[in-house]
Formats: sequence, C-alpha cells, structure tokens
Amino acid sequence: MNWLDRLTKSARLMPKRILKIYTFVLFFAPMAYLLLLQLRAGAAKQTITYFIAASPATTVSIIVQPVTFSWVTSAGSTAGPSWPTGAST
Repeated sequence: MNWLDRLTKSARLMPKRILKIYTFVLFFAPMAYLLLLQLRAGAAKQTITYFIAASPATTVSIIVQPVTFSWVTSAGSTAGPSWPTGAST
C-alpha cells in the first residue's frame, strides 16, 4: 500500500466526498478571487472592470472559472461535457 492509499483511508476520502470538496473549492475560489480583485480595485480607486480589461490573464481566468464549475456540477458527474450531436460539417 503506498502513501496515497494510506492518506485516503485515514482521511476517509471516498469518491463522493472528494467530488463534494472539489465542488466547494470550485464554487468558493472564484468568489474569493473576485472579492480580492474588488478589494484591490477599491484600494486603487478604480473599477473592477478596469482591472479585468487591463489584464488578459484576469479576463480568461474569470471566464474559465464558472465554466469549470458548471462542467463538474452538470448532471452530478465528471465525465465531461456532453457535446451536441447533429449533422457533421
């Protein structure tokens, strides 16, 4: 038994519990990030949109975070997004 197996058994980490913790992290991390961004904007006496527009990395991270959260929580599975089936081009 390796150390990872021992860790998961001692912490009672079952797949459902891991998914629940991961979902909470994906939900609260973007909120904390936006809160800190708002605090930074307030301290600089700027608007949050100024900071978002000034940094492409910030813009991408704000777009990616909700998409990642909705992907994990959709249909209660992490199997991935379901792609529409239709006529191929």
